[in-house]
Amino acid sequence: MPDQPLVTHLYTADPSAHVFDGRVYVYPSHDRETPIADNDNGDQYDMVDYHVLSLEVIGGPVTDHGVALALEDVPWASKQLWAPDAATKDGLYYLYFPARDKDGIFRIGVAVSSSPEGPFVAEPEPIAGSYSIDPCSFVDDDGQAYLYFGGIWGGQLQCWQSGTFDPAGKEPSGNVPALLPRVAKLSEDMRSFSSEVLPLSLLDTDSADSKLLGADDHDRRFFEAAWMHKYNGVYYFSYSTGDTHYLVYATGDNPLGPFTYRGRILEPVLGWTTHHSIVEFNGKWYLFHHDASLSGGKNHLRCVKAGKIFIDTAEQQRIRPETQRRVLEVARELGYRANASARAIRAGRFRNIAFVQSLLGQYLPRELMMGITRAIADQDMHLVLSQVPDRVIDDESYLPHTMRELSADGVLLYRNFGFTQSFLEQIHKSHIPAIFLNVKQASDCIYPDDFMGGRLATEYLLSLGHERIAYVDTKQREHEHSHYSQHDTTGRQPGR
Repeated sequence: MPDQPLVTHLYTADPSAHVFDGRVYVYPSHDRETPIADNDNGDQYDMVDYHVLSLEVIGGPVTDHGVALALEDVPWASKQLWAPDAATKDGLYYLYFPARDKDGIFRIGVAVSSSPEGPFVAEPEPIAGSYSIDPCSFVDDDGQAYLYFGGIWGGQLQCWQSGTFDPAGKEPSGNVPALLPRVAKLSEDMRSFSSEVLPLSLLDTDSADSKLLGADDHDRRFFEAAWMHKYNGVYYFSYSTGDTHYLVYATGDNPLGPFTYRGRILEPVLGWTTHHSIVEFNGKWYLFHHDASLSGGKNHLRCVKAGKIFIDTAEQQRIRPETQRRVLEVARELGYRANASARAIRAGRFRNIAFVQSLLGQYLPRELMMGITRAIADQDMHLVLSQVPDRVIDDESYLPHTMRELSADGVLLYRNFGFTQSFLEQIHKSHIPAIFLNVKQASDCIYPDDFMGGRLATEYLLSLGHERIAYVDTKQREHEHSHYSQHDTTGRQPGR
C-alpha cells in the first residue's frame, strides 16, 4: 500500500478509524496554519473543528463529509479541539473529544448524531469527572463501553496526580512509577461515566516480580494517544511514548487492566507527534496513523495515512500465573540463569549504558564516576566502559557499531573537546540517546563552566579590593571564546 496521505486538501491528524455499516469512517483532528511557535504546552495545535472521512476500500477514494462539529457549537469549550474518537450504540453515534474549558482546563465532551458522518450535537457540559485529552472509546463483546484517556505535558495529566487540578503539576522522574492512562466505564446512554475513573496499570514484564513502567523509562512509558482493540480474546492497549516518538502496545485479559508491555508498533515518523488507531476491515487489520510529510515536516500540520498491520498470533499463548510460579521455583532450585539476550529482545532494551572515553589522557574525577555508577544502580541498569582513540570516536560509523557491540541503550561521551558536525548529525539521525560530558553542546550536555567560574572568582577578588590579578593557563590550548580576563566589566584594563 503506497505511503500516501488519505487526503491532501486539508491537514489531518490523530485518526480514529471504525467500521460502521460496512464502511471505514475516520475521525481525525483538523490541523490548521497558526503563527504560534512550537512549545511543550502544545499551543501550536490550535484546532477549531472536526471533519469526518470515509472509505469503501482501503487505498481507494476518500470522502470528506465536511465539518461534523465546530468549536462555536460546544457551549463549554474555549479552544483546542484535539484528538477525538467515536462509537455507536443502539442506532446512535457518539463523538468523544477533548477541549479546554473556559478556565483553560482540558475536559472531555461528547456529541451525538444519528449518522456516522454527523453532524454531531454537543452536550451542553463536558462529561462529569473527565479531564486531560485523547479519549478512546471501546465497546466490548458484552456491550459494556469504556473510555480510555490521558496525555501528559500539554495534555495536563500530570496536573491531576492529587485528584484535583494543580497547574504546577510535573511529570514524575527518577525511580518512581510513570503516570498511568485513565479508564472509566461508560453509562448505558454513552454520555457519562458509570464508574469511578481508574488508573490503567502498565507492567514491565509477565514475571511474578513485575513492576509498573518507570517514570524515566521514556521508551516505554505512557505519554498520550490511547487506543484499545481486541483480538482472539486478548485486549491490546496501544499508545504513544511522546518525546521518544514510538507507538507501542501492551496486552491484558481484562479491559480494566493490568496490561503488560510487549513492544513497538511504529518507529518515529516525520514530525514530533505520533497518534494512531487499529481496525479490522474485510478480514485484514490496518494501522491508521499520521506524520508531517504533507507540510514538509511542520509539527502542527500533519496528514493521516493507513497501512496493513500484522498481529503475532504466538502472542496469544498465555501462561497461567500458577504455572509460571512453579516454573520459576524449579529454575531457582536448578540454578538457572535468565537468558539476558531473550529478555532484551522481548523488552526492546538491554538496560546497559555505554561510557565512551577518549584515550588522550583525560582526567576522570572520582566523584563523577561515583555519581554515574550510583545513578545507574538506582535504575537497576549496568555501565559498560570503553576507551578509544579520538579518530575512532569521530568516525560516523563508530557509535551505531558500538551500540550494537556493547548492547547499549544509550551512551555517555566524555572528552576534552568538541565533536564534528557529521558525528552530531549521525547521532540525531540514528536516534541514539547520548549525553555529552565535559563538552558544551546546544543540549544534552554536562560540563564545567570554567568561563563563568573564572569570572565569579575574579569579581570576588575585585570586591575585596585586589586589582593585580593574574591568570595562568597550563594547558596552552586554543579557546573557542576569549577569556574573561580580556573583558573586565568594571572598566579596568586586562592585567590590572
